[in-house]
Amino acid sequence: MIYQAQSHDSFLNIVIEQFNENFKDSTQYLTDFFLETIIWVTSIDL
Repeated sequence: MIYQAQSHDSFLNIVIEQFNENFKDSTQYLTDFFLETIIWVTSIDL
């Protein structure tokens, strides 16, 4: 039981670390995309 829980925890930690890395990347991507969209819309309005 304890061993399973430990291995499960370490597996979850790996998954969470991977998710955090991917999340940072996609957040950066979305931020850039969002800013470009705002700039694009603003330039059309002008």
